[in-house]
Amino acid sequence: MAYEADVHALAEHLAHLLAAEHPVDPDELAVVDAARAAVRQLCWRILHDVAAASLGESPIADLGHRSVASLQHVLRAEMLRFADPAQPSTGWVDHASSTPVRHHWRGAHRFAALAEHEWEMIYPEAHPHGPDAWPIITDIAAIAEAIAHLELNLARQHPKRTTTVIDQAWALAFAAEQVRRLAPLDTLDADPAPLPSRRHQLLLRIRSAADAPAGTARLTFLLRSAHHLEPATVRAVARSQAQALRTIGRLLKADPHYGPAEPRLRALANALAEVARQTQRIRTTEPGDYRPRQQLQLLHDCWRFLEKPHEPTRAERAAAARTIRPALDIVAALRDVIEQHVHDGRWYQYLKGARHPWRLTSDTTQPRIVETAQRAVEQADLLARALPSTGQPEATIRAPRHLLSPSSVATRLPPDRGKAPMDATR
Repeated sequence: MAYEADVHALAEHLAHLLAAEHPVDPDELAVVDAARAAVRQLCWRILHDVAAASLGESPIADLGHRSVASLQHVLRAEMLRFADPAQPSTGWVDHASSTPVRHHWRGAHRFAALAEHEWEMIYPEAHPHGPDAWPIITDIAAIAEAIAHLELNLARQHPKRTTTVIDQAWALAFAAEQVRRLAPLDTLDADPAPLPSRRHQLLLRIRSAADAPAGTARLTFLLRSAHHLEPATVRAVARSQAQALRTIGRLLKADPHYGPAEPRLRALANALAEVARQTQRIRTTEPGDYRPRQQLQLLHDCWRFLEKPHEPTRAERAAAARTIRPALDIVAALRDVIEQHVHDGRWYQYLKGARHPWRLTSDTTQPRIVETAQRAVEQADLLARALPSTGQPEATIRAPRHLLSPSSVATRLPPDRGKAPMDATR
């Protein structure tokens, strides 16, 4: 997932917690504290990166910059915990979590950590600054305000465990509200556009079949972005994708929507197998990019598991169906890579019976491997036309400032506010 998707998921978990009527059990407070710490760290990190410069030249912008600095100060203060320090920690993963409240706090912890990781993957030059930073700053203020009001609700539920937590929570809520109120309205209407990230240059870990579509798309990018590829890499990709398409065909053979496309899947798999066979006579003297082979190995392990005799689950069938279209992109990427390396003369081909058997592939009139790759693309086009239309709109990624509206946050306030001190450090 990208940064925008992770903060969207984080905001959804916080919204569910704000609307939850179930109290937090005492044995869940360690989970809550871990999530609170992760959310605060995420908010401080992003504000530190985008709010270093002035937010504008107007007096309101200067006041907004001071309010952002105050919010950073509150987030940086040592967080007071609800859980008993003597209670053993539940750790990062608690598979016994079953209550909805625990589930959403776990989700908030997870997506806060993932969002911070994805933020680190964004190019520093792409961080918005000045007036352009207001959308992200307002998103962070909405998240901080939500976590502050959740802390106030927790303090009402567990009064014996909190003395100065209320002071800290009110300081955070006040600072976040001030930032949100000072944001220019004309910059906050649209949902976020993806920021350029370095994450697509890294390998994508395949944890389950659900990651196969994204892993296949990542392999396509690595193939296209590689400066040089060895013929052995192209052969391995073509062979592995051929086997993956056969596995997909078996998984979806009984599916009423994708079952009719199974012959086209098999035909494309045979075309890729022929591409792999044609590369056996190709050599190169340059070392190639190793990342496609590594990503391919991660995908190969996933498909090897799905090939084992077992009754496929609904999630595995759905993942197989979603992998078909990224697999079609790999076929086109292989064709483009082959044509480029042949045109540039980077590969050598063994010519049987020739005086000099090893020749540059660009010296031949029309290498068969180019024709074979083009036929594979034609089979991919036929398969694309045979696939059913999903008919499902893509999920919309909404900004936290839209998910966590001020009205939804304010309705969850404790009935007795008491005094709201401004000093969050005491």
